[in-house]
Amino acid sequence: MKLFLILLFVLAFSGCSHHHNKTEHHHHQFNKKCAYEVSLNHLDVEGKEEFKFEHENEVYYFSSKENMQKFKADIQANISKSKTNWKKGPPSSRSN
Repeated sequence: MKLFLILLFVLAFSGCSHHHNKTEHHHHQFNKKCAYEVSLNHLDVEGKEEFKFEHENEVYYFSSKENMQKFKADIQANISKSKTNWKKGPPSSRSN
C-alpha cells in the first residue's frame, strides 16, 4: 500500500511539472522571408533573426531595420498584401 501511495504521489507531481514547462508556440510567417518584401511580391528575400517582431501571435522577419519600420507603418495593409502575395506564390508560377 505504501508503494502505491508513493507512486501515486510521484505521478501527480510529475504531471504538474510538465504542464508549466510547455513553451508557447509562435507561427513564423512566410517561412522567415522578409515580410515587407513579400508585401511587394518579392518572395525570395530572406529575413534575419535580428530583425523580427511579434504581432498577434505571429512572428514576422525582415531583411533590414528599414523594411521592418516600413512594414509597421501600415501594418494591417501590409499584412494583408503579404498574405495575398504569399498565397499566390511566385509570379513565375502563376498562370495568366
